This record gives sequence, C-alpha cells and structure tokens, in this order.
Amino acid sequence: QRIGTLEDLARDSDAPQLQVLLAYIYYQMDRPVEASTAIKAARRGLPSSAIPNRLEAALQAGVSRP
Repeated sequence: QRIGTLEDLARDSDAPQLQVLLAYIYYQMDRPVEASTAIKAARRGLPSSAIPNRLEAALQAGVSRP
C-alpha cells in the first residue's frame, strides 16, 4: 500500500525528487521497467542532476541490490 501512496504523490506532484525515490524503490523491488520510467520522469525534472543518470547506470549494469 505504501508504494501506491508514493506513486499517487509522484503522479500528482511536480517534484522530480519523488520520481528519483520511486526509481530507487522500484530498483530495490526488482521492477526495472517501472524504475526506468521513473528515471526518465526524474531526468525531465532534474536535467542537470547526475542522480537519474547514476540510477540508470546501476539499473543497466544490473548492480546487485543489498
């Protein structure tokens, strides 16, 4: 249920930081398609930030989750 609440907040907000958080959570949940979508949304809102790029690189590299 909590992920649903965060998804609702991110959808209804213009805060790209929520998309970054969602991308990380999706990554941890092994949901790469959703993580990639959230990363793209975060990148649109944070075009000069390295964070979306680093998350995407981790996703593409298949870095192990803790």
